[in-house]
Amino acid sequence: MASLLYLKNSYNLSDEELVVRWSENVVWQYFSGQEYYEPRLPCDATQIGRFRRAIGEEGLEQLLKATIETAVEIKAIKPIEFERIIVDSSCPAQIASQLRQCGISKTSALNPPR
Repeated sequence: MASLLYLKNSYNLSDEELVVRWSENVVWQYFSGQEYYEPRLPCDATQIGRFRRAIGEEGLEQLLKATIETAVEIKAIKPIEFERIIVDSSCPAQIASQLRQCGISKTSALNPPR
């Protein structure tokens, strides 16, 4: 569910768009921990909203922090790479989205789909 939230925020998708695109995208499925492509929805779209409300904004930020720390720990990304992200600082959602996307692209490159 955490990977779905990252993808949702990174690509600015509705819950319904997210589950459909996930079912069609082998890279997203691999990012989410699937070993094989499965042409099915990962869950009902309403479950994403319930999970998001359950963990809250603080929980989402903790997930992002843990992901970045893990990527640095396994050397998928260097801390210096976070020093030069250019975003509109008047839009906090854009900042979080760019950080997530940077983490996704770095970790996906480390483990490409088979």
